[in-house]
Amino acid sequence: AIDEQNFEPNDPRLAVRYSNLAMMLTDLGGASNLEAAKGRMEQAIAIQEEQFEPNDPRLAVSYTNLAFIELDLGNRESACDLWRQAYAIFGQHFSPTHRYVQIVAEALERHCGDC
Repeated sequence: AIDEQNFEPNDPRLAVRYSNLAMMLTDLGGASNLEAAKGRMEQAIAIQEEQFEPNDPRLAVSYTNLAFIELDLGNRESACDLWRQAYAIFGQHFSPTHRYVQIVAEALERHCGDC
């Protein structure tokens, strides 16, 4: 297991490890890897939602990553909902020209008809 024995179940460092594993699984591709990536990213988000303020940009990054996984799995509506959450959070912290804001805005426009 990913250092699970070394951290408390809600330790943000464990969330980082889950998120990193999710991104590696996504890069491997294939339905089973994408499903596993989704599960790990959801674990990371559960920890972050417990540990961070609801408008924390780190949470928005995870929402964005999960949205791309959802899109790859064919779950466009779930992806759009996640991108909307991320966009709202990023908008509280960054200018419209910030890279994170632009990435999410582009995804919303391309896949959801927003922005």
